[in-house]
Amino acid sequence: MKLTVDLDCVGVAMSIVDVESEGTYRFVGVNTAAALEIGIEQARVAGRLFQECLPADYAAQMIQRYDLCVRTQRVQDIEECVVLRGEPKWFRTTLTPIRDEVTGEITRVLGVSQNISGAKRLQAELQHYAYVDPLTGLPNRRRFDEAVINATEQSVYTHRGFSLAVVDLDQLKFVNDEWGHRLGDRMIRHAGEVLQAMIRPNEVVARVGGDEFYILLQVEERVLLDRRLDEIRSAIDRGIVLPGTDLPITLSVGAEIWKAGQDVRAVLSAADKAMYAEKAIRRLVRRIDDKYRADPRDTSAPPPSAAKSAARSWR
Repeated sequence: MKLTVDLDCVGVAMSIVDVESEGTYRFVGVNTAAALEIGIEQARVAGRLFQECLPADYAAQMIQRYDLCVRTQRVQDIEECVVLRGEPKWFRTTLTPIRDEVTGEITRVLGVSQNISGAKRLQAELQHYAYVDPLTGLPNRRRFDEAVINATEQSVYTHRGFSLAVVDLDQLKFVNDEWGHRLGDRMIRHAGEVLQAMIRPNEVVARVGGDEFYILLQVEERVLLDRRLDEIRSAIDRGIVLPGTDLPITLSVGAEIWKAGQDVRAVLSAADKAMYAEKAIRRLVRRIDDKYRADPRDTSAPPPSAAKSAARSWR
């Protein structure tokens, strides 16, 4: 029993195409859904070659798809992006070859296309969020790990190393306890913006959790690394304040150079230890500063300027 269906009643784009020869395909017709997707009238398509009624690029793309279907004599499932009327659209298309009952040759192809643009947009958004920290908009740990892997692979060809830095906010717990996590989150976001502004092309700053950031720096010499770290410290010492408040933001940073053959985890561990050593120094300077402000006449501790100078010398 043969089944006859009015294709205009079907809600997805469908077309029937005559195979005249390889590379030459003529529309028998398209249904209403297909005409709406393509943006042309059904009457203008029926009986015409692809290149006579479709944009040249799209027609050439379709000819390649139909050639493959006819040569292999198999159903073809295709996902493709097509620009129609200036708008990119994604389709999942199935091309089904139809044989002549007498000769057995492929004489027609049935095309069924479903617009999957919405699903593709959602897929792209999910992929984006899989690599982005939702609080700061910076790369997350997964994206940073990929950047480090890429850097280690490139070093095989460039014979150059790089540096990994660990940055941590100071006193974030105090801010969260005193003013709430909403203000603490603002502080984390602003710290991320400050760090992002300090990096150079091909470098990456990522928030890897809590108030901790990792930075991949394209430097491989200790002198250059110390210079970059001093740039960050200088910005901090000049004073970073959370916009709209008088709350200062201070950061502690430590870094280590990676060279070919080294374990990245060991390099990050060394950078982490250097960061915590600096955090301890900053904590000591704050205590001295608080004590000096409380009673400048107290000579049991050096003035803050002397403490900061000693800290810089120790680094």
